[in-house]
Amino acid sequence: MESATLQLDWILQLIASLPETKKIRKTIFDIAGFPRWENVNSNTLAFYLDENEEHGFGRLFFDSLLEILIAKGAIEKRDQERYEINYTIERETYADSKRIDIVLRSAESKDSNKLWAIIIENKIDAKLYNDLEAYWKSIHAENKTGVVISLHDNQNVLQEFEKNKGIKFTNILHDELIKVVLGKLSEYYLFSDDRHLLMLKDYFQNISNMTQQTDHELLQTQWEIYKKYANEIEKLKKVEQELKDYTAKCLYEGVKTFGFDPATIYAAKGKHFYATDTFVKETGLVYLKYFRFYFAYENLVSNSAISIYYELHGEFVSKGKDVVDGLKKRMKKKEFSLSEDFSVNESGSASSAFFHLITCNKFKFKGADPLQEQVTQLMKRVFFNDQFNIVLQCADVLREALNEPSLVKEALQQQTIT
Repeated sequence: MESATLQLDWILQLIASLPETKKIRKTIFDIAGFPRWENVNSNTLAFYLDENEEHGFGRLFFDSLLEILIAKGAIEKRDQERYEINYTIERETYADSKRIDIVLRSAESKDSNKLWAIIIENKIDAKLYNDLEAYWKSIHAENKTGVVISLHDNQNVLQEFEKNKGIKFTNILHDELIKVVLGKLSEYYLFSDDRHLLMLKDYFQNISNMTQQTDHELLQTQWEIYKKYANEIEKLKKVEQELKDYTAKCLYEGVKTFGFDPATIYAAKGKHFYATDTFVKETGLVYLKYFRFYFAYENLVSNSAISIYYELHGEFVSKGKDVVDGLKKRMKKKEFSLSEDFSVNESGSASSAFFHLITCNKFKFKGADPLQEQVTQLMKRVFFNDQFNIVLQCADVLREALNEPSLVKEALQQQTIT
């Protein structure tokens, strides 16, 4: 085997030469699965722009937006006072058959027109394809201001639009708005809701995560280093695959000793093992065919860890909770016990395909004994020991859950597997 003489000193050199990458912290938006959803961002932005919302930040976001619009010349400094009155906020206001993301309007009107309106188009990743002219014409106010709040610079597009249509929309970057908000936050801190301060911090982080540009120089450096060690890396990948095949084979050989065969010879992350017809016949427990082992061994090569699940599957999955309760009763009566690494499933979770009964998350093999031998020892110690055969106990508890008499004592007497 080529891996026996594989030299690994180069790995330390490779790790030492790789430049450090910046880790991006997860936010609630990442966890929920929509960090870059434009509609979600618009909802959040509208929430913070609403001075009457429960966040307690008042006009923090509105005043920050106003400050930027004045600095960019979109609103005259002398007109600032007219924006100090109450205003309303609308989401997805219709403009013909289209919808404007956010519209802010003064609460006061003059001659049936609002005193002012701010039309906001929000952009995350999508290009600025929107019909800004229709948006502008659909809003009636004495003073109108068009704004595109975006992740990336759209000022050139907006300048061309103004040149062709005579309508001005001002581009404000999300991180640009956040910087001004941060600068003003201390003025609103005492009146804000603590919970919303945490949420606001996550919103800031999400904007920061999205605006980070790809570090091409860093990636280029990493690529050059990778190419330098490409041959060694490929050899290591080959060795890793050989070891995955070896550990899968050890698992297969070790478990089949007890009358369970794998569904497939090899799988990338895990493998199911089912009771053989011969084993079912020997024990006299036909319900064994509704149980199986699942071994998750994707980390076995790298850290000697394996997760093991003994589970119910097939037509009696709905009886999973009854089996768990029955096992706990027998444990309480000391009719059987479990190794400290294993436990009866406490969550009681089930899907339509399986129900975990006995679980062990990340059991670690230790010592220098051959892996196949360690697998055999583990299975005998936990599941097939002479005093408490858990595999037969589970099948017997299912019998009871189906209102059939217990056969476990007879089954244990019939057992011939050592």
